[in-house]
Amino acid sequence: MEHSIAFHSCVRNGCYDEYLQLLQHVQSISDRYRSTHNGQDNPLLTFILQELAKEKLIMQKNLEEILKAPAQLPAVVRAVGLLRRLEVYPPKELRVAFLLCRDKCFTDAMTAFESGSFSGSGSPYNFLSRATDAIRANLFDIITQYRAIFSSDDSGVAGDSLLYSWATVRVNWFLSLLEKNVSKITEGNSLANIMDQCMY
Repeated sequence: MEHSIAFHSCVRNGCYDEYLQLLQHVQSISDRYRSTHNGQDNPLLTFILQELAKEKLIMQKNLEEILKAPAQLPAVVRAVGLLRRLEVYPPKELRVAFLLCRDKCFTDAMTAFESGSFSGSGSPYNFLSRATDAIRANLFDIITQYRAIFSSDDSGVAGDSLLYSWATVRVNWFLSLLEKNVSKITEGNSLANIMDQCMY
């Protein structure tokens, strides 16, 4: 029973490393019990393992929420490392889950531009300038994080194609935004500045 309380406390307080140590400890005790009792389970250990499974799902959700929010590289690396240690995703699925979570962060950051066109507040140039800066910064962060985290995996071309596909969708979204709004800019200098920003 103390283990169950400890698991709950660790996950609720974000002490994920400690939770994983406790999880490993209980699993080893359970494995030893089975090996010495002809494969039979101990009811108490079975109960604790069921409680562990519940906390594991909560921990997975908490880690995915970290990935869905704006986060710097160290926090993202830690969250993915903990998801790996939880063993809830095979390597390729972890890449997909990472991109889905980070895409949520990207779309949340782009809410100011989700209508797809200049709404009338400010100038079309300022709208596109802000959109370009925001998209470039978010794309750069997510691609950098992906490459830093998954560069040592053996997925090779398959992993790169996932990132390429995700980035292509996001760049196409930006091109659509640009296409809808660039005709509203009438000054040559402003058009040149937007082009420079897009090429940066």
